[in-house]
Amino acid sequence: MLEKIIKQIDILHRNNKHNDIIALINTLDEDIRNDYTIICLLARAYNNLHFTENIIIEQSLENHTKALNLLLSVSDIGENDPLWLYRVGYSYYYSNREEDALKYFVKAIELTPKTPENMKMLSDWNLFNMTRECTESIEINNINQTFGDGANATNDDIIKFILYVALHRSILDVSQFSLEEDIILNNSIYIPKWDIDITPYINFVSSDKMIEIEWHINSPYLDCGIIFDTVGMGDNLREAIFIATFNFKTLLLETTAKAVTQSYYQDQLSTQFQNKHHNWKVYISDLITFGDITTNEDDISTNKQLNSQTIWDIIKNDIKKRLGNQVIVAISIYITKAYDNLTALCYIDNIYSYDISRIISNYIVNII
Repeated sequence: MLEKIIKQIDILHRNNKHNDIIALINTLDEDIRNDYTIICLLARAYNNLHFTENIIIEQSLENHTKALNLLLSVSDIGENDPLWLYRVGYSYYYSNREEDALKYFVKAIELTPKTPENMKMLSDWNLFNMTRECTESIEINNINQTFGDGANATNDDIIKFILYVALHRSILDVSQFSLEEDIILNNSIYIPKWDIDITPYINFVSSDKMIEIEWHINSPYLDCGIIFDTVGMGDNLREAIFIATFNFKTLLLETTAKAVTQSYYQDQLSTQFQNKHHNWKVYISDLITFGDITTNEDDISTNKQLNSQTIWDIIKNDIKKRLGNQVIVAISIYITKAYDNLTALCYIDNIYSYDISRIISNYIVNII
């Protein structure tokens, strides 16, 4: 009888019928429901409900709590069973209790005989990945809590906070629908899908409320690395870092990703250099401005607007004259106005262009 029920549950599980498993087990006689294997299979069904569509976060946490309580009710039997340990860890993992989950994951690995078949089994359970993610999440939480508002942070603390807290697991793909995988390596972060390496450096920190971060982007797709500065200001250093990092992600990183993946371009150019013909695709970010300047990125109905598209339109013919045989060219424009002082800076592959900077400055003087 029990074996037949377990086979029936297995068929439902393979077809992702987790609600049906719960309903089936609840109809069984009490002595069967109290069987160790049946309790574990009921817990598995509750744990897997989060894969069901339209499950809200509160329901998901409630289901994982039910699974955990079921599993802990048979802890005297399961405490040396790697599968039971894995399921308890799984319940904690999806309840955002990484420290508790890690203890059970580690013990499950320790108690599993080290054979190729068993290692493949643990890999199929995704146990190694979840163990690594728990370890990383705990480290991130520790960095986050230790950093606080950043009042006593050293430069090393700031770099670690930028990488692990402000940037890691927050990089959107070019479609904006999901997060890209990223890997932290020493003092940089690597995005495998884009083959981009990002390294932040601290230019200055002022009064624990302002920071300037210099970002270095390197990739095999780039002829030379891109160097880009962002500034953040807030009530404390923590806020300032998040603002500077947000500006970097939305204004440079996303545009660089579009360039290396060759998607969503806004303009095209054709040039000739040393008898070589080039067709360029142009990827435009929002305009970065500091100081007493407002932009109108949503309205480009007239030529007298301060936004990235109109700035590009007035400089593109001069940019064409400066394009050679590169694969990708990075153009950075900085504009700031404080009182009556206006500054416009244009860099082409990190090299300052006085002439184009003057063109931008003259245009802006006429519209503000």
